[in-house]
Amino acid sequence: MHLIDFIWQYGVAAIATVVCGWAMSYGARTERFAATVILFFWMLTLIVQSQQGNGPGIWVKLIDITVLIIFVGMSLKTRKLWTVFMAAFQLDAVFGHAAATLLHFGRYPAAVAVGLWGGHGLLYVLIAGTISHRRSEKRRWAAVAPS
Repeated sequence: MHLIDFIWQYGVAAIATVVCGWAMSYGARTERFAATVILFFWMLTLIVQSQQGNGPGIWVKLIDITVLIIFVGMSLKTRKLWTVFMAAFQLDAVFGHAAATLLHFGRYPAAVAVGLWGGHGLLYVLIAGTISHRRSEKRRWAAVAPS
């Protein structure tokens, strides 16, 4: 395994663990659910992905499609706007897989196309959703607090 592969896979997985842990600690039910989905399927992806250097493999594509279905369902059940962006970023990741397969992207362009949306993008949206929840909680408690 090359150094860049190691950093890309395990370094970003470590960041995802920290972000998801923070969201699980400080988020509401929706943020905790999204963090659990991201963390579980991210670790599952690390386990099942192809190590031969020929792309992510069919199992990773199926995992991403499953996560897309989960996030679309989540965005339909809640009124939180950030969940729509979560589903949209995952849809971009699935389309990235399709484009990489159809256009025969190399390993690294495919990883960037999928990883930026289905990896980093999801983490940024989860951070935004958790911050939004924290702010709404502060406003709610400020309205309840005696003057």
